[in-house]
Amino acid sequence: MSPKESKWPFKLNRRQLPVAPCFAMTINKSQGQSLKRVGLYLPNQVFTHGQAYVALSRVTEIEGLVIVNADSEVGDRSLIKNIVYKEVFSNIRTPARGTGMISNPVTQLICSSLSSA
Repeated sequence: MSPKESKWPFKLNRRQLPVAPCFAMTINKSQGQSLKRVGLYLPNQVFTHGQAYVALSRVTEIEGLVIVNADSEVGDRSLIKNIVYKEVFSNIRTPARGTGMISNPVTQLICSSLSSA
């Protein structure tokens, strides 16, 4: 692109390139959000309790999830670690079913599996 009329003795050309907006956030910042597309880049394995779960559970549909495991210390790059400290769940009491105290089915499953272990 160049202007038709110019007061300068040279011609100035400008080229426009299409730019797609891109957003990035940490796993901690993504907590509580629902996202259509999630690209999870792991240069190292996750380092704290439940971090992989938080990252993977942000996406609303499995088709919108891409995982890049770039950890060179891992033999099989199709696997990622989900660090879970069972001590965190050791003091959780499971309420009787139907009391409505735990409404999330994932939490119910975790509590019931830990109480039977």
